[in-house]
Amino acid sequence: MWCATPDHRVPLTAAGTHTVDNVRPAHWICNLRKGDYFPVEE
Repeated sequence: MWCATPDHRVPLTAAGTHTVDNVRPAHWICNLRKGDYFPVEE
């Protein structure tokens, strides 16, 4: 079963916001593994 959770592109712990442009859906396990990781923009 695929359960989507909100994934913050810029983590809230890194001054990210809970706005539409910073949140995307992610599988809950993938989101849990990502944690506070801050992805490098391409």
